[in-house]
Amino acid sequence: MGWGHMLDARKLTKSQQGNPDSWVDVKQRLPMLSQKRYYPSLTYGYARGREAYNYVENIRRYQVSLVGYLLEKEKKAVEAMKQAELAKGYPAVEAKLALAL
Repeated sequence: MGWGHMLDARKLTKSQQGNPDSWVDVKQRLPMLSQKRYYPSLTYGYARGREAYNYVENIRRYQVSLVGYLLEKEKKAVEAMKQAELAKGYPAVEAKLALAL
């Protein structure tokens, strides 16, 4: 599936009163690019739109999981810094924290 097929998906979206600038609307039309009812009338014709849809959705899911992972990692680092700050002046606690890091 290429750029021309994306243009077809946007055109199809607009013809069905959707927003061609919205991924939410366009992604619903991508699978239609492989349906005989639609592709003969499109400029660039048949495309495996379901594959493009799945590809983008997989990337978006991966991005969401990365953001969650990085936020959790940052939260743990901030908590460790807070614990280290609280432990200052308490040698026994400082030694324990140093071993844990």
